[in-house]
Formats: sequence, structure tokens, C-alpha cells
Amino acid sequence: MQSVVESSHVDGSSLCTLLKALDGEYRDLATDRCGSHVIESLVRASAQVLTASDSDTLQAQFFILCTVLTTHLPELIAHPYGSHVLSAMLQALAGMYVSANFSRSRYSQEFRKAKMASTASSTTAVLAWKQKGGIQIEQKVAVPDSFSKHLKSVSKTISKLPTLLALLTHRCASPVLQVALKTLTERLPARGRKLARKIVQCPGVLSQESEGTLPSLFTDAVGSHLTEAVIAASSPSLLQHMFDTCFRERLVVFALHPVANYPLQQIVAMATSTQVIGVYQHVASCLQCSFSYLGNI
Repeated sequence: MQSVVESSHVDGSSLCTLLKALDGEYRDLATDRCGSHVIESLVRASAQVLTASDSDTLQAQFFILCTVLTTHLPELIAHPYGSHVLSAMLQALAGMYVSANFSRSRYSQEFRKAKMASTASSTTAVLAWKQKGGIQIEQKVAVPDSFSKHLKSVSKTISKLPTLLALLTHRCASPVLQVALKTLTERLPARGRKLARKIVQCPGVLSQESEGTLPSLFTDAVGSHLTEAVIAASSPSLLQHMFDTCFRERLVVFALHPVANYPLQQIVAMATSTQVIGVYQHVASCLQCSFSYLGNI
């Protein structure tokens, strides 16, 4: 079924027929190990056809699918299979496709690494996979304006999640949040900034247990990737707030940490904007004063 959906011979009429046949089963298929791949392909194929040509019937069925997935988002976002379907929907609605390694959940990445390591006859296959996943290749396509309404709906649903704080470091949900930030920033920048602020405002995100420690989200192997996406999506005022609250007095601690140094690199990169040039100057000044200390270590 996945091969049929992805075939270049499938047109809007065929996709519409299949969507109608599966209507009512979307939630169950999205959480199925095999069915989720079919739903992902349906989302991408439908969006691609609608991008190339107008089809009111297909658009109506596609939006029904998106509405069902958004309704079940609280369950799907932390699901090992449903999370991939949500990522596919976000990318399709935004017309922006990121590399599989970027959108794939930590659960899926760990499984894939283990499978390839056990089946490869040499290290060549594993090395090739790492090289392929190391670059976050993006493809951008123009999508109908009607897609924005549903993308905004997904954004609002994510922002209202009562379990949002726990999902920030979840190995399935956190990558979905990263994709949401990236796609919203591209398609609906204001919504991307709102989601970034919502995440930052979660209790304890910018606080640390003691003066010598860093916030747990920045040191978490999964959460640190999300913090980079949050920084990239932040408005200048939010970026300044994050820097003043979290980074300013602990630059060296961030720089020396094997995980938290990446969010620091991201905030330095963002500070090249003239709107936040003061942040860049402060970072440069503090790190310059710390070079001798780092050298001694």
C-alpha cells in the first residue's frame, strides 16, 4: 500500500478514494507499526498533489485526515509510530521537508543504529548512514494558503498540551516539537515565536538546582536538541531574556559541558543579528576572559 501511494502514477482521484476508504481508521493506523507508514505516505502524497493542482474533493479529505490527527495529537505525539505521522503532517502543511535524521525520534534512531550494526557485514553501511544523517537537508515547496489554517490549529493544540513540560525531553515527542518549531518558523513565524515562548515559560525550563549547575533541559541528550530549536525560533526579546536568565553568569560552565555547549553555540550564532549584538559582545568578552582558565583545564 505504501508503494502504491508513493507511485508516480497515483493521481488526486485515487488518493481521494483511498482516503475515503480509510476514513474512521486514521487514529488506529497512525499508531500501528506498519499502518503508520501508509498514513505518512498518504499525507505527503496528498499535499504534493494539492500543491501541483486544485482538487476540492481531495483537499476536503486531506483536511479531514489532518483534523483527526490533530484531535489525537496528545496521544500521538509521544507514540513511537504516531509521532512520525505528526512530523510528516507538520512538514506537509508547511511545505518544508527536513532530513529524516532530524525528524526521526530518538527511539527510532536508536533502533535503526542497533539494526544496522547487527546486520551490516562491515562498518561501511553504518558509516554511510551516519554521513547521510549528518546533514539536515531541507526542501521547500509552495503550498496552498488553506494549509496555514490547519498548521495554526496544530500549533495551538501543542501549546495547550497539559503535559508539555514532560514532553520536552521525551525521545518521541521532543523531535516532533523540534519539527513544529522549524516548520512554524518557516511558514508562520509569529506562531513559531509563540510556541518557543510557551516552551520557555514551562516551569523550571530556565532554572537550575544550584548555582553551579545548569538547567536540566540544556544538559539532557534529547532536550538539548529542542533548546537549539527554541533558540532558533525565538524573538530578539525572548532571546535576550533567555540569555540574561540562564546563560549570562554561566558561560564557561555551558562551554565546558559536553551537551549544553551546543545551545550556547546556537545562541552565539543567533546573536550575530544587529538586534541582539549586545549578547554577542558579552559572550565574546566573557569567553575571551576565560581562555586562560580553559587552557589550564
